[in-house]
Amino acid sequence: MPALRTACANPSSASARVALAAVLLLLATPPAVPLAAQSPAEVARSFREANEAVILRDFAELLSYPNVASDREGIRRTAEYIVGELEAAGVDAELLEVGDAPPIVYGELR
Repeated sequence: MPALRTACANPSSASARVALAAVLLLLATPPAVPLAAQSPAEVARSFREANEAVILRDFAELLSYPNVASDREGIRRTAEYIVGELEAAGVDAELLEVGDAPPIVYGELR
């Protein structure tokens, strides 16, 4: 910050004018579209574009679990995976089991 100190000490110098021009330029430049001004679709698109590799990896992992109604243990492993993913995202999630019915994944945002 020596240039800024020099500019403040001698406001009529060339470095003072350059520093002032830089500050004014920064203040005059609007930020990229603020998040609040974006539509929900634009926010979702931006998130997807920024996280595409992770989203595809997680989706491929989910698809690797069996999805056959007669494979009760496979359905349970898939449900346990989903509970883990929800918890990793900050959701209070649990696996509900009633009798012989397939497990139910229940999650709640708090």
